[in-house]
Amino acid sequence: MHSLLKKSIFSLYYVIGHRKKILGNVVLFGPQDFLKIAEEAFETIRGNDRNLYESITKEHFTICSNPDGKIAHRTSSWIFPNRCDLAWGSNGIVAVILFFYFDRIGGYSTACDQTASWLRTYSFPTPLVATYENP
Repeated sequence: MHSLLKKSIFSLYYVIGHRKKILGNVVLFGPQDFLKIAEEAFETIRGNDRNLYESITKEHFTICSNPDGKIAHRTSSWIFPNRCDLAWGSNGIVAVILFFYFDRIGGYSTACDQTASWLRTYSFPTPLVATYENP
């Protein structure tokens, strides 16, 4: 996204109370409650797999609150989690981050397999793991 457009979007969202948090090269953007959940997700990843956390936070992308949350939208550098993702709380955001990262480095099929494997390894809820096992 063009940097001027990105700055304009951030400026508009600041007016309605959204804030920005930076973790490495990753930008989290949204209201305080969203930032808290996203930060918890990154802490979960770091607590379970520090090397993966460091690899993810070296990537350049933005996770942005999706106020209506009806659809998940992902571009090459933006993630907009949907209501289903957010219904899982920070666990859902962990899954979204992992899927996005693994998709960037290996494609969709690899992302599904690696996300499900990681979630299963660290004892995430079975229904959340199944989301990525049977896309």
